[in-house]
Amino acid sequence: MLASILIFSVPIFTAAFPISPDGSKFIAPDESSAVLRVIDARSGKKRELRGLKLRPSVVRFSPSGAMVAASNTLGEVCLWDANSAKLVFKATDADSGRVLIGSPPPRFEIPLHFSPDSGSLAVGNLRLTPRTQSDIETPPDKGVVSLWDTKTGRRMAEVRTANAWPVTQFSFVNRGRTLRVLSSLITDFDLPLVESRRKEWAWQFYAMSSDGSLASDATPDWITVWDVASRKETVRARGTGDGPIDRPVFAPDNRSFAILRNRIDSVKGSDVTFTTAELWSYPAGKLMWTAPESRSKTLVFSPDGSAVLLPNRQLRKVASGELIRTFKSNELPMLGKGGRWLLLRRPR
Repeated sequence: MLASILIFSVPIFTAAFPISPDGSKFIAPDESSAVLRVIDARSGKKRELRGLKLRPSVVRFSPSGAMVAASNTLGEVCLWDANSAKLVFKATDADSGRVLIGSPPPRFEIPLHFSPDSGSLAVGNLRLTPRTQSDIETPPDKGVVSLWDTKTGRRMAEVRTANAWPVTQFSFVNRGRTLRVLSSLITDFDLPLVESRRKEWAWQFYAMSSDGSLASDATPDWITVWDVASRKETVRARGTGDGPIDRPVFAPDNRSFAILRNRIDSVKGSDVTFTTAELWSYPAGKLMWTAPESRSKTLVFSPDGSAVLLPNRQLRKVASGELIRTFKSNELPMLGKGGRWLLLRRPR
């Protein structure tokens, strides 16, 4: 049985389609429908989750596996009971209608994160009150963080980030008593989202580890990793690769991280981005190995950090770089512990 996973995003699928933490259920991706399908891993029984008008860009199981939350670029958020497929609540962004074509910048994403006890759902960038703005001068946009009760569907609290950047990542820290928010800077909100007790780290960050303990600068040339608790830079390296750094991705066990480097080339008169993945050790900050170049930006670690799925659709062992399997273009692998996978096939 597979443990908790996170599906990667590929050009045809921009959503994250997960398996429940106990491995008993998974979400089958559908590139053309807003309806999500929860499938029982043993029996194959399907349940349809309805409520969205546009296909989701973020999908998450709760830690208990009993609920599924999803959001899309239209500004819709839905929470369902994963067993009965009942819609617990739906919230719609007051700025809805803002559908984005292509690769969405962070301000169009509605990030979601369940608390460790599954009792609350943190939602980012969802505006429930219409904004009044001048047609000539638009004030700087700010990310919004709201907290929702997963049993009643009631909104418990809402705050705004201090800077003019949207929320990109969440992490519950301090045994679930604090919500750590990444919106370029890192902000700790004591729950339930008490703004007056907010603690901020005013530095421009681009990525954060899943447990909120590590962060990386937004720099195209240097590889940097910071320890959030001590606020000390623990890794700083230039690397040997060509091209600017696109983004870092931290392994779930924080023993390694990967970066993507982009190179733009002209193919048949059009600019095409080629991506190279590099695997680095942490905290040593040493380059372990480099993956072959690809035209995709897919990169995701297995839940235990032992395997990584690369842009060229290769699944490799993190420690050695040993090839486990190369997947075909119509195969959608969902990763489990130790590099195990559940394979779905996309109809041609």
